[in-house]
Amino acid sequence: MTARQLWIALLLSVALVAPSAAQSPASLQAALDLYASASYDDALVMLDALRTQNLETAAIAQVEQHRMLCLVALGRTHDAETAAAALLAAQPAAALDTDVSPRVRALFDTTRRRVLPTLARQRYAEAKRAYDGGDYGSAREGFD
Repeated sequence: MTARQLWIALLLSVALVAPSAAQSPASLQAALDLYASASYDDALVMLDALRTQNLETAAIAQVEQHRMLCLVALGRTHDAETAAAALLAAQPAAALDTDVSPRVRALFDTTRRRVLPTLARQRYAEAKRAYDGGDYGSAREGFD
């Protein structure tokens, strides 16, 4: 399998995985409400606190996406890029809503182009280590 085929397979497999049906914790909803009311500093404090909790992948992606949006609104571009990278690490096939600003879209797209090749190589390496170690179930999940 070539690197390009592996990359396409990785993207397709991630895109087909349905997000978790579990509801977001109440504190996540409170942070989203603060974001919606343009209280970006307060929302960011709550979102940062949520990062320390053991959340499901979908909730992690939602936290990181809203951290990115808050940081862009506060003019903290470098931190917003870090949050975008964390979002992509949690959900490589993540996509932004169509109603985001061109500035946010450009930041996210630039970060995606920079981060995804590295993520694909890391996930492949992890699956290969599992395979070499005889953990075929984990290897299969990683290669899928």
